[in-house]
Amino acid sequence: MNNAKLYKVPGFCQRNGGAVAAQSRKVQGRTIMLQNAGLVIRGHDEITVDGTSPEAADPCDALFHALRQLGFEPQTHYCGNQITTAGIPYLLPVMRVLSSPSDSGRLLRALSDLVRQQVPLTLALTDLGSGDIALQSMQTLCESLRSGLSGYGLSAEGIGLCLHSHQMPLQAFSVIANSVLGNGPRYVFLDSLQMTRHCNPTVQAETDANWSFLWRQRKSPAAVLPAYGGMVRSACPLLSEEVAASVLPVAGVQVPASTAWLPIEIPLTNFTDSAGHMDWLQLLPALTEAVRIAEQVHDHLAWSFPRQQADAHLHRRLAFSLTGLGDLVLRRAWCPANIDSLDWLSGIVQRIRRELYAASALLTQKTGPLPAFARA
Repeated sequence: MNNAKLYKVPGFCQRNGGAVAAQSRKVQGRTIMLQNAGLVIRGHDEITVDGTSPEAADPCDALFHALRQLGFEPQTHYCGNQITTAGIPYLLPVMRVLSSPSDSGRLLRALSDLVRQQVPLTLALTDLGSGDIALQSMQTLCESLRSGLSGYGLSAEGIGLCLHSHQMPLQAFSVIANSVLGNGPRYVFLDSLQMTRHCNPTVQAETDANWSFLWRQRKSPAAVLPAYGGMVRSACPLLSEEVAASVLPVAGVQVPASTAWLPIEIPLTNFTDSAGHMDWLQLLPALTEAVRIAEQVHDHLAWSFPRQQADAHLHRRLAFSLTGLGDLVLRRAWCPANIDSLDWLSGIVQRIRRELYAASALLTQKTGPLPAFARA
C-alpha cells in the first residue's frame, strides 16, 4: 500500500460567453503501481516566481526550486548541461525491425545516441507474434540490442521494456529480458484480456498465472511492474482520447508513444499531520500555483526526440503523481484492505483532480488555448 501511486493529469475546456478556450495543458488520470517505459520507428509569459533561490543558476532551476518550496518534487533528468524530464516513451514493432536490416541499423544508431546521452527510455514492444514465435522474437531482440550497443561501447542494461500481458507468459518475459539485458525496468500492460473474467478455462488459467506471477515477484528488485489504463483523456470534450501505448520513463505512467511530459510528484505526507489529517488549506492553493509554475517550465526543457519537441509545443503536458496514500492510512491506523479506507483515498484523489482541472482552466483564461486545439 505504501508504494501505490495514483496518476492524474487534467485537461480542460471552458466556455465564456460562447467562446471556447481549451486549456494550455493536460492532466491525465490513471491508477498505477510501476516505474519506467517505451519510441516509434517511422522509417525512420515572462517568468515570475516568488520565493526562488538566490543561488538559482537559470530560470529552470528557479522554477524547480519554487515547486519544491510548495511541497512538490519535479522529476527531472540532466543530459549533459541540458535539463530534460521523464525520458522517451518508445514504441517498437519487433518483427518488422528484426526483418529489416535497414530498420535494425536505424534503431541501433538511434538507441546508441540516446544511451550515450543517458536519456531514460523504455521500449514498448509490439508485433512480437504469438506462442513460440513471440518468445523467439523477444530473445532475438534482446540479443541484438546487447550485441549492437556493445559494438558502440555501450551497455543495454538500463533500457526498459514493456509489453501487453497477453503477448507471452510474464515469467518468460522476465527471464529472457533480464538474463540477456540485465535487470532494467520491466512493465506489463494489463489490458482487457487480463482484467476480465473468462468463460474459457484455458484463457482464465493464463490470466490467473499472470496475476500469481505479479504477486510472487512484487518485492523483487527486478520485478515486472503492472500498468493500468490504455487511454489518456483531456477534460476538454473537443480533444479526442489518445491511446496510451507506452510508459513514461522516470515517472512510470502509461502515456501515448513519443509524447513529452513534465512529471511532478505530490508527496501527500507533506500536506498531512501525524494523525493522517489532510491540510487542504495548504494543498489546494499550492496545486493551483504548481500548475502555473509547471506551465512555465515547459519553455525551458530540452527534448532528445524530434516528435517529443513537437508534442511539447502542441500539448504542454503535465503528469502529477500522488505518493504516500498508504502512509495516510497507516497514520490513521486503518485497515488498507477495508473498502472505507479505499473510498476515503478515492475522495482525496478526486478532490485533487478537481483542483488541477480548475487551475488548468484558470490558466487557459490567462494564456489562451492549447496550441494543439488552436491548430485543429
